[in-house]
Amino acid sequence: LHVELKNSSVSPETAEHISRVTGELEVMRRRLGELTASQENQSMSEAKKIAEYEDKLRAGEVQRRKLHNLVQELRGNVRVFARVRPFLPNDGLDMTKLPDPTITARGDMNSLRIYKAPATSEERVEDHNFSFDKVFGPSVSQEALFEEVSEFVQSALDGYNVCLFSYGQTGSGKTHTMQGSGNGSMRGVIPRAMEQVGIYKKQLEAKGWDYQMEVSFVEIYNENIRDLLRTNAGDDVKHEIKHGVNGTSITDVTMIHVDPNDVEQIEKVLEQAARHRSVGKTEMNERSSRSHSVFCLHLKATNAAQGICLKGTLSLVDLAGSERLDRSGATGEQLKETVAINKSLSALADVFVAIGNKQSHIPFRNSKLTYLLQSALSGDGKTLMMVNLSPTLESFQESLCSLRLAKQINQCELGKPKKQVKEVTNVKESTSSKMQVCPDTPSGPTVPSTPSRGASTKQLSASLTTVNELSSSSKSAA
Repeated sequence: LHVELKNSSVSPETAEHISRVTGELEVMRRRLGELTASQENQSMSEAKKIAEYEDKLRAGEVQRRKLHNLVQELRGNVRVFARVRPFLPNDGLDMTKLPDPTITARGDMNSLRIYKAPATSEERVEDHNFSFDKVFGPSVSQEALFEEVSEFVQSALDGYNVCLFSYGQTGSGKTHTMQGSGNGSMRGVIPRAMEQVGIYKKQLEAKGWDYQMEVSFVEIYNENIRDLLRTNAGDDVKHEIKHGVNGTSITDVTMIHVDPNDVEQIEKVLEQAARHRSVGKTEMNERSSRSHSVFCLHLKATNAAQGICLKGTLSLVDLAGSERLDRSGATGEQLKETVAINKSLSALADVFVAIGNKQSHIPFRNSKLTYLLQSALSGDGKTLMMVNLSPTLESFQESLCSLRLAKQINQCELGKPKKQVKEVTNVKESTSSKMQVCPDTPSGPTVPSTPSRGASTKQLSASLTTVNELSSSSKSAA
């Protein structure tokens, strides 16, 4: 620059001034670059800190929920999940101009709002909020839902009696939740549960465990038990429920030995059951399940090295839909079906009311459904209720009734779950010896070599706030 200036017509003073200014400009440019780099580094550092804080916040929320779930489990509370289905073409709505849903799942995935605006000036606004262990909105996939219930499936392999039942009005999506359709992303809880059992089984077999598994699948139709896996379609065998030292059983029911990793076998079992299940058309649903179905996976695990045998059951129940007689359009035989369905659902509600009130007598024998589920509902295992909900305005009252029942059930304490375990001196002994029941342990299948025969922990006291309302609504449903 100095050379160029000397050869030009610029005066020395001007050249010196330009040189000085140019130097200052370069210094300022360097400082600006340094400040920019420093600011970028600071911004990156702050962004990193924000990300770390967000991760800690999420981890803290996950930990909080885990602790909450642990407390609920130790108290023996029935876990309740709620699922809101999307609008469907058979709802009779213009799918291009859908109304606002009556039920909205909140972003925390633990609460929902059910709202109904007044149709006339004489009516009042109905606005209710409910909180449950988990709430799933209409966009939640089958896979995401199963991730939340998978821990219950695993508990069955750990030696617990586990029961998951799907409740809700006709057309609310119960069968879609439990069974789903096809063999892809729309699969329901039952086929996904079998898949998970197969994965978990492989992991435990690598650690020295040997598993024997068999399944049964029955329906309760008009208070009669039908075997859905029967080979003779005209089979009219009378099945009875038996409670004994080895658990609950059904007489003369088909038991099929299964390999959960054999996808084709599992699909055939489910298809066979679906062909035999009682369904019919109602005013509320084109293809409505007219019975309660109970899929039961019976597990027995033996570890010869540890001298331990575990026994667990996984009961997956798809309840028939509750219906108001004035909406069902039922007549004749279908009316008889609807009355029987509502009566058994009312009996189920009565059982939970009695449990919630800690009554000395629980009316399990009032229906085949409650008698079959007695072991799961009397403190020997873990129970999860999935309440299914329709977003339509026409379903508002049924949805509200389902939510109120679910709220009461969520407060019921069954007592600390107990693992079925015993010591064996050889593998053959495990097939004939009586199982012991021991308290819950956090160690999965690997339990102490001398399990105690302890009873469940003392149930914490809790009261049901609307028992009378629940009882009256349950009885009126029948």
